[in-house]
Amino acid sequence: MEVIIRLSDLYDSTLRFYIEDSFRREIFKRLKMKYNDWRIVANKLKMNARNLFGIRRGWDIRGT
Repeated sequence: MEVIIRLSDLYDSTLRFYIEDSFRREIFKRLKMKYNDWRIVANKLKMNARNLFGIRRGWDIRGT
């Protein structure tokens, strides 16, 4: 069975998981190197750039 998880699921609070800080930093470092602009990354992930900022910093994202 294949499960598709979208970053927007985190924002909507339909799914929650935690990753190690070093792994999170590496993911976002590679995204920054590839796209060179956080707004492009947010657009590709179909999310608000402010929410992306919070996820990059390791803040907890909660739905409203």
